[in-house]
Amino acid sequence: MPFKVIFKLYEPNKIAPCFTTTDRDLAYAEINAMKRKRETVLSRMIREVKLVKPTKDEEYVHLVYRVRKAIRKFFDEGRKPEDKQQSDDLESELDTWNQQTRNYINAHPDFEKKLMSLHADSDKRRSFAFFLLVEKWRTEWHKFFAIKNPEGEMVQVKNEIKKACFGMEKEIDSYIREAIGL
Repeated sequence: MPFKVIFKLYEPNKIAPCFTTTDRDLAYAEINAMKRKRETVLSRMIREVKLVKPTKDEEYVHLVYRVRKAIRKFFDEGRKPEDKQQSDDLESELDTWNQQTRNYINAHPDFEKKLMSLHADSDKRRSFAFFLLVEKWRTEWHKFFAIKNPEGEMVQVKNEIKKACFGMEKEIDSYIREAIGL
């Protein structure tokens, strides 16, 4: 398995983990037991994802995971400038990857037809569908941020784009959870 997920469980107000494992089911059982034991104070779990001899598809999933994590960190933890910079750097890396892949696909017209002719459950076809979803998500966010000071109908358009992007993010997060094993 190319993704190695390390689950670290922390007791309240502690900086060192009290329990570390790579077994997802055990980690969730343990964190639930810790939460039941301390009804008012919540314990926490941090997941670290490491790549071990990945394919390009797996590297791409990992990059998208890091982008989503950086975006969430920026918005959830006080909108710090250093978090914004990290998020922007990862997003530009993702946009570059998307553009290079799109250029390859455009240069090889039979590429997309070959992938779509594969069985619906094939990993390559699912990976390609994930790429198309992420590419569309990034394109829509670029459209959203291109609309400055909307008035009238543009406010509604901007809100619809935002709603669509949030829907795509749910699909992306679902795929990432399944692919990495979170």
